[in-house]
Amino acid sequence: MKSAGNSSAQAAIAAAYRPFLLGYFAVAALYYAAISLINLGYVSGPDLWPQLTASAGATLLFLAALAVCRRPRGMMVLSVLVTLANLAVLANIHVAIHFNFAPVKVHYFVIAILVFALASVSVRQAAISIFLAVLGLIYELRVIEPQEQVGFAIVAFAAATSATAVSFFLRSAILAGVRAKDAADKAREEAERELDQEKELARALHSRTLSDSLTGLPNRRAFFDALKHKTSEEHPAHSHWIGLLDLDGFKAVNDKFGHQIGDELLKSVASRSRQFRTGAAKIFRMGGDEFGILFQSEMTQTQVEDWCESWLAELSRVYSVQGRAVQISGSIGCCALNTGETIQALLKNADFALLHAKRTGKNRWIMFDDEQSDAALERHKLENALRKARFNDEIELLFQPQVDLEQKTVAGAEVLARWRSPDLGLIGPDQFVKVAEECGLMANISVSVVRKALEALNEWERKIPLAINLSALDLNSDQTMDEIIGLFAVYETDPSHIEFEVTESTMLDNIGHARANLQRLSDLGFTIALDDFGTGYSNFNYLRSLPMDKIKIDRSFLEDLDDPMTERMLGLLVHVAKTLDVVCLVEGVEDEVGLNMIRKVGVHLVQGYYASEPVSAAELEDFAASIEAGGAMFREPTTANRLEVVG
Repeated sequence: MKSAGNSSAQAAIAAAYRPFLLGYFAVAALYYAAISLINLGYVSGPDLWPQLTASAGATLLFLAALAVCRRPRGMMVLSVLVTLANLAVLANIHVAIHFNFAPVKVHYFVIAILVFALASVSVRQAAISIFLAVLGLIYELRVIEPQEQVGFAIVAFAAATSATAVSFFLRSAILAGVRAKDAADKAREEAERELDQEKELARALHSRTLSDSLTGLPNRRAFFDALKHKTSEEHPAHSHWIGLLDLDGFKAVNDKFGHQIGDELLKSVASRSRQFRTGAAKIFRMGGDEFGILFQSEMTQTQVEDWCESWLAELSRVYSVQGRAVQISGSIGCCALNTGETIQALLKNADFALLHAKRTGKNRWIMFDDEQSDAALERHKLENALRKARFNDEIELLFQPQVDLEQKTVAGAEVLARWRSPDLGLIGPDQFVKVAEECGLMANISVSVVRKALEALNEWERKIPLAINLSALDLNSDQTMDEIIGLFAVYETDPSHIEFEVTESTMLDNIGHARANLQRLSDLGFTIALDDFGTGYSNFNYLRSLPMDKIKIDRSFLEDLDDPMTERMLGLLVHVAKTLDVVCLVEGVEDEVGLNMIRKVGVHLVQGYYASEPVSAAELEDFAASIEAGGAMFREPTTANRLEVVG
């Protein structure tokens, strides 16, 4: 390290001295060229050639040294050049004195001493050159008077002393400057190195902030940055596209195998995405099991559709995760990057298309178009109205009676909700329930429905049991269940008068949590009914694990009464209910033919328009009283009040 430092210092000193030497060699070359011309003009005879040779040789030497020094040289080269130059100067002085002696010419040595002090590249070289000049002067003084020798000696001594001091301090100053420059260079290099390290660290941190820590894919922030850049570019309409992808069945994998398997599955999905036609589109992880897609170049809608089709096929291939075979699928919503649309609007369009893809069967792609734009606008109006709704004031209840064929009574009634919006008018639940669930407002509606149902029940003289539907969000939210259960203490209602209906699809997302809350309701004395029975994937083990008191056979089994299989299927479902030792009710009884088939398979609880359409609380009470008084249980339904209402 020390040697390297010395070499660097020597190179710096050589660079600092080069301008001095260029000046020295140039002036000396001109001087001796002039002396050569003078010799040619004023010297003749045998004295000419020695003097001309000395001056011309010195001229050529200084010109050669000047040429060599035009490029950076090391200290060794410069030292050799200066030594030769100094010797040439001394040689010319001796020649000049020898052929034409005059005491005044001895002063040339004094001048040489001063020049050597300035031109030598080191103090040692300066000292040697000065010493040689002094020796030359002493040598030439031998021919003059002793008293004059003393004067010249004093001058020579003063010149040598001062020149040596000048040489020492000059080189010390130059060396100090070189060291200061070297220190400054090192400081600058260190600063630049630290700056480079900071830049590299900043790049690494920036890369990390734009990368998903689990999958290594670009993250949500990177997606928005890329999308912002993309939307700032000018491009033809419907030539650039974005998409949102949601994994179908991922939550079930998490629930069944645990989050560690779920994380490994996400890594596998990311690995496939990096290998799949990466030039066409870039895939980002937005969070959870949702991914963003940014198509890289201009593409037609057909090309985007082909890409989505291929990617969904690749995505749905079986994964091997820690020795387990796992299969999922995906749904994609795409929209075009139309000039002038905000990023929020584009994402909302893509999200709406994704939602439509999941609602219509999953494992498919949907392109956002004008028809969906109209639907999205209507949904936006509905969502805004829901967010400012006062459900306790705006939710209205209807009740559809459930009659007992054996007892000839109203055994209960299903509570059906509709929403009378100040902005949109009367809205059926088939329109607002899904949107309310997606907006996180379903709990407010469910609590309002239960409250109004309890208010109606408390107003009746005869307590007609009420069946109230619970959504998946209700059943999986402990907070919502606490609020609903708390209402029964407020209204002092007997739990035996309330039946909670759930569908099998309600429990599929989190069967463990759903089962726990159903058991909680059952332990409090509420009746639990499985709605839409026969339309799901029920098996005995599944049903036996749930605290069910009743099953409601779906209305779809009465749609084709002329089909011989209808009666057989109904009989099979009734047999399942008897095997499980639960009550059975059939929905959708619309006429006498359906009613007779129900009687044949041994069911005595029915619900449908043949008995009554959904009615108000007062009308339900009147209908129950009429039947108890011997009135007709069934009649042909009217169509005047058939608002589609769903529990």
